[in-house]
Amino acid sequence: ITKPIIHITTQSPLVVSIEVRISKGRPWFGYPMPDDFCVSGNNGGLQDMSRFLQNPRDVPAELKLQELEEMRSGYPWLAPSHYKHAIAKLEDIGFRWQSLLVLPEKADWMEIEAVSDPKFQWWNRLREVPTNWVCNRGESERFLYYDGPTEKPSPIMVLVDGRQLAIKAQMLYYAPEPVKHDLLFIEVNDEGISGVDKVMNVLQEDPRRSLIMETAQRPLSGDQVREKLLELIVARGLTTEEAAGLIDCWSPQFFETPGRRLLTVFGEMAYDAYCPLTVSPKPTELARVGIVLTELKERE
Repeated sequence: ITKPIIHITTQSPLVVSIEVRISKGRPWFGYPMPDDFCVSGNNGGLQDMSRFLQNPRDVPAELKLQELEEMRSGYPWLAPSHYKHAIAKLEDIGFRWQSLLVLPEKADWMEIEAVSDPKFQWWNRLREVPTNWVCNRGESERFLYYDGPTEKPSPIMVLVDGRQLAIKAQMLYYAPEPVKHDLLFIEVNDEGISGVDKVMNVLQEDPRRSLIMETAQRPLSGDQVREKLLELIVARGLTTEEAAGLIDCWSPQFFETPGRRLLTVFGEMAYDAYCPLTVSPKPTELARVGIVLTELKERE
């Protein structure tokens, strides 16, 4: 399940268009409300797609996406109607925010929905991260959020053998040079929290070469484990406040649940393979950081 958060920072009011997709998957939820779906795929080897566009009854069922509920009044022509997609094999589905309003400060007219359910208090924690405010279709927030499942495999495969992990990378995209994944092993038990970190260089010519990670000796303990994760995320380009907000939201799964787990921290190239992103106008700076959580069990 992917749960991306998008923060936008600008010094002056801005209107942007953003498209996000979940590779080999689809979104379940997006906030603020998007304007439309966006999809990608291929024509499945068909040379002529025109008949699908001319006769709606011939459109494959998987392409019949319903239009999102229309909430605008006044100037509906400013937003395009539901796009038509000339593809036969659907691969990715996502959302489009067509004219997202971004403000450096929260406007008086912005109404922020209250979060009362204790299970979702992490949402309030994300609102504390210093960044801009966004508004779309009458809904305002301090970030863009979407989530949904994907069938795309994890960037790594892990084999547990006692206190040793055999890790293989999966090359999910073309990389002209080695790609670095940061690995952080964490164990939570009655004695507290401990961990060990390691760097994995994914090579294009031999992406499945095993990396052995010894976990018997744990140089990290207690707050050092959290501090190491913060260091890895900030090194990828997020601000300290953004990284801290991310870690706080996932602390129950990372640091408070008994068990053994491996966190794989990766950067923009790998993130784009899972959640393609298009922003217009093009941002002056873009930082994308992803974390894959792998729960570890002994081989039976």
